[in-house]
Amino acid sequence: MKQVFEGYGGDPDTAIFNAVKVLAQEKGLTVNTRESGEPEYTSDNDNLFYFSTVEVLSGKVYLLSGAVERVKGSWCATISDFEVIQAC
Repeated sequence: MKQVFEGYGGDPDTAIFNAVKVLAQEKGLTVNTRESGEPEYTSDNDNLFYFSTVEVLSGKVYLLSGAVERVKGSWCATISDFEVIQAC
C-alpha cells in the first residue's frame, strides 16, 4: 500500500507546505523553508490541481507530486509521490 501525506490550508500553497511538513515528520526529515520550491500546477478546473514541487528535506532535494483540492472552502493537499533527486 502506498503511503500518502495530507495537509490543509486556506490556499493551495499553504496546504502543500503543510503536507510537506507532515511527510517530513513521518519520515524523520527536517524542512528547510528557505530552500522550498514554488509548486507548479496543472488543472482542468478551479477546485482540483495537480502539482509538483522541489523541496529540500534534511539536506537532500526531493521531487514531490500530488493533488490539491478545494474541500468546503479550504484546501487539502495530498502528496502521493516523492523521490530524492539530488543529495546536497
